[in-house]
Amino acid sequence: MDNCDFNDYNIYNIPDISFIAGSRQEYIFHFYAQDGETPVPLNDVTNVRFRLSFYGNPNQVVFWVDAIKVNESPYNSARLVLDDYRTVSLHGKFVYQISLIKTSGQTLIPIQGILNIFKQFQEASEVNLLQAGGEDE
Repeated sequence: MDNCDFNDYNIYNIPDISFIAGSRQEYIFHFYAQDGETPVPLNDVTNVRFRLSFYGNPNQVVFWVDAIKVNESPYNSARLVLDDYRTVSLHGKFVYQISLIKTSGQTLIPIQGILNIFKQFQEASEVNLLQAGGEDE
């Protein structure tokens, strides 16, 4: 068995994403070879999918969203839009994956990360603070 330095190993290979529930989000994901520099073209990719699962329970899928391949050189990017309705009732820590489905049917998962959704404050809470004297008179 090979020795493994766990300090150098991280299955989450991109920065965490954090936002407030119910806000529209848009991201561009770029795909590179393992060297981190060589663009991987998506020419033979038929579908790019974003999967959101509960942290600690990756088999329970919250939702799937299809991303859109960006048709600009070097053709290694996909644009993801998360509309506000998808996350308005969510909050907590999640795991997300980007899947590339190739024309051959093969599925690759080159990107995985942590997504934090913060609970949206309700207007009623703001009203209660104002009624309790939370605003200068």
